[in-house]
Amino acid sequence: MTRQKETLGEKIRQAPLLLLFIPVLVLLMPLIVLALAVYFTNRALTYFLVWLLWIPHGKRVLVVYSDSPIWHDYFVNEIFPVVKERAVILNWSERKRWPKWSLATHVFRSFRGRHAYNPMVMVFRPFRSAECFQFWEPFKYWKRGNTWPVESMKRDLIDSLESYCTQSALTFTPGSLVFATLITTYFDTGVLLFSATLLIGTSTFASGK
Repeated sequence: MTRQKETLGEKIRQAPLLLLFIPVLVLLMPLIVLALAVYFTNRALTYFLVWLLWIPHGKRVLVVYSDSPIWHDYFVNEIFPVVKERAVILNWSERKRWPKWSLATHVFRSFRGRHAYNPMVMVFRPFRSAECFQFWEPFKYWKRGNTWPVESMKRDLIDSLESYCTQSALTFTPGSLVFATLITTYFDTGVLLFSATLLIGTSTFASGK
């Protein structure tokens, strides 16, 4: 009985905080929706530009590396020959000299994430989300003498590139590119949209109680 009263008392004490949270959430919802719209639009345009300007010219890979002695030689000797002429390459150590308005720079900033984005290889293909191979974590083991994670990721990269060869002869019309952009971006941002829906539903349920 005492435990039930304490639980009820805790709920009563939390009620003012909940009442304050709901108006704040309502005020923030337009900003959340706007942020999602900007994210969705940027993602869609980036995919569309990559498929329109890179893929028809054989460029479907973005490589980001740096002059770090840990992975520089490995990338030059092992990764570059794999991607060959299919890649657009950015050197993180020279990022101050990157053109601000280049497509490669924008693609990197749009898809890099917040962590472990150097070194990284991204593979693009129509009708699918970009595949990202982040080598930063595997190279942590490389420094300790364990080369398996790096070699395993390299094999996954090679498999991804080889699986693309079956699609390389396809010709994409502007209409199909637009359709692929919308479909891919929809699934690519599904987690964010689901999170926003869950957030709205939670706040509505809480206010209803």
